[in-house]
Amino acid sequence: MVQTFLTPSLPNRLSLHPSYKWIRAHIGDVSMSFSPYTLNGHQFTGVGIELSPARWRLSAMGGRLLRKVDIDASNPAIRPNYERWGYGVKAGYDGEKFSVGGTIFTARDKQRDISFDADALGIYPKGNIAIGVEGSLNVIKDLKLSLEYGLSIMQRDLRTKERNHYHAFKGDLTYSLLGNTIGIGYERISPDYETLGAYYFNNDYENVTINYSRNFFKDRLSLALSGGVQRDDLSNQSRKGISALWVLPISISHPMTSSLLRFPYPAIKRTAISSPHLTTLMSEHHTKTLIPCGLLS
Repeated sequence: MVQTFLTPSLPNRLSLHPSYKWIRAHIGDVSMSFSPYTLNGHQFTGVGIELSPARWRLSAMGGRLLRKVDIDASNPAIRPNYERWGYGVKAGYDGEKFSVGGTIFTARDKQRDISFDADALGIYPKGNIAIGVEGSLNVIKDLKLSLEYGLSIMQRDLRTKERNHYHAFKGDLTYSLLGNTIGIGYERISPDYETLGAYYFNNDYENVTINYSRNFFKDRLSLALSGGVQRDDLSNQSRKGISALWVLPISISHPMTSSLLRFPYPAIKRTAISSPHLTTLMSEHHTKTLIPCGLLS
């Protein structure tokens, strides 16, 4: 009798996250986030590290963001691309009444070893440098000001010297009173803002929001409300004529713990709402976000 043994194959993706005290490493196929305007959740194959000694926050990463994909005539749905590598660092300090931090991220396509006519397909080697600055200040007791700025320098074709500069800004002012948190926020992202450290990016808008949040039942349940006005087409080039959007996200969440079995209001997590103007999203943290929206003339 002949027995056949199969050699186990390596998984397509492998990640390790060892940690010791204030040191945490990320090895393999992993993802990290520095800021929403620089590196934001893009998966890479490489290494990363996070250090948090005392009040300091230090992070660094390096690895391959995209592997080279050649053209496949039998499967035209697969889009070829260059191999892309990225590197980034982030540093921050959290004081008693203030915090400050900065991020720099760079990514670049490798132009060699391309077996397809990239120009004919409209695919060009890209390069990007993204810089982020953030900070917060406790103006007075329970009143906090938070600011964040992002600059993205995009080179959409490395064979040319043309570079485009894009800007993003966000500010929030929040006040806490008797367990309630009330705030006002402003965000503006210039048209065509893009970073190679994120898969998808919303741009060409500005909005002003009023926010409210509160925890209930000894922090078992949290409620967050937000409403405001959003203006698109900052360069006034769109023909749609839509200038403002009213949004009202409602977020309800509770932690995933064994105490959920004794949670006094189980009907909340089973709530299902259906409406053409209502979107319901749910994450692994049992968070429901209800987003009714409407257009303003």
